[in-house]
Amino acid sequence: MTDNVVPFVDLAKVDLHVDAIYEGGSSGHVGDDPIARLLNVGNMGGFRPVGTSLPEGCRFVALFTTGAEDDWPDEFDPREGAFTYFGDNKTPGGDLLDTSRGGNRLLRYLFDAIHSQPPRRETVPPIFVFEQLRDSGRDVRFLGLAVPGVAGVGSGEDLTVISRGEGSGVFQNYRAQFTILDCDVIQRVWVESLRNGPVEKSAEPEAWRCWVDSGVYQPRVASYAQAEDARQGDNPVRYMVPTGGPDGWRHLLADPEKHWRTGRSAKTLAHSWETANGWPSEVELAFSQIPALANFRPVYGFPEFKTPLPGGSRASQTDLLIVAMDGDQMMTVAVEGKVDEPFGEVVETWLGKNPSSGKSLRLGYLADVMRLSESDLLDLRYQLVHRTASAKIEADRNGSHIAMMLVHSWAPGGEGFNDYQRFASRLGVDAEVGSVGYSSACDLWLGWVQGDGTYLRS
Repeated sequence: MTDNVVPFVDLAKVDLHVDAIYEGGSSGHVGDDPIARLLNVGNMGGFRPVGTSLPEGCRFVALFTTGAEDDWPDEFDPREGAFTYFGDNKTPGGDLLDTSRGGNRLLRYLFDAIHSQPPRRETVPPIFVFEQLRDSGRDVRFLGLAVPGVAGVGSGEDLTVISRGEGSGVFQNYRAQFTILDCDVIQRVWVESLRNGPVEKSAEPEAWRCWVDSGVYQPRVASYAQAEDARQGDNPVRYMVPTGGPDGWRHLLADPEKHWRTGRSAKTLAHSWETANGWPSEVELAFSQIPALANFRPVYGFPEFKTPLPGGSRASQTDLLIVAMDGDQMMTVAVEGKVDEPFGEVVETWLGKNPSSGKSLRLGYLADVMRLSESDLLDLRYQLVHRTASAKIEADRNGSHIAMMLVHSWAPGGEGFNDYQRFASRLGVDAEVGSVGYSSACDLWLGWVQGDGTYLRS
């Protein structure tokens, strides 16, 4: 083992070290798979369980992600120690639980166990998570020991059903949330005892035993700086694909079947902007009243744009991120589409009475970005806070001179405007429908425009 890289020939005898790279073979066939040699499991698929009868007799699981499926974006957030994983029913024609490798039945079993009364955590097998390294053949990185669920996320939220497809081709899959526990090394003797029995209790990781006995999650959490360095180092460039028209926005949604509907904000926003040939007329009118903004023209638009934030696995997903130019001046606009959807809970409710370290980290970060104190944010809508912060984050990242958060609303009764008005006032902006204003305290623009109602029928 050199510089945290383990050669293929040594895999069958080594311990598992978090963040270590385990090399694949060089023979050019499936036998080169490093996870199979490392743990004596199958060499294909995302779920690789060990046991005589599944799921009840599962002794441990190797969970593998390529991280390369856009429709099923598995995601590891080292700032929260959280891992989001999609199940194995990924094509039409199959039942949610009737998959060839039984992965979704296993997911259902795991999450039923932790939410039963009383919980059956002692029946949950250890889960060893690996990710494929990009451009490195079959090499994998060990992310750590995972358990189902996340602190503060309840039943029905940590394992959710996602719909894909249209009409008779609609099918369902699971989205599961796991916690990567705080342990650096998994001893080989423990892995072998899980397989063959009896279990070597003295080799159990402390965080695992704590979770089994008490249900307390002890996540492996990196500092924001460490996590951001890792993220940028792994993939410093983000590539986007043209939509080809309004319907191209649909597959980018978290749940297309639920959110892509006539009269709802996602579809309405897509048709309004794709057919505008520039700014939608109501946006152009609002900008024309401000000399500093009047000559900007949109150049690029990115639907459902995700901005990673520290302290959690969920990014801030902006409905539409616009990059606009005026000569050599650049502006980034985060557009939030609304019909009658609320802005969600206030920050204080989202934070909770006993906030996790991840939520505390995120709140502090958002306050820094917004140039406000944490207490200034508590009574404001959380969605408005992180969406506005995302505008500033992306503007800083791409070198824009101006950052803006713009609410594009089709609310018939002005739903949500009072929440926006309170938010804008906290930033020193007098909010009016059809206008934008500048916050000198936060160095950004805020706006609210009323959309053309004809697009509600698109």
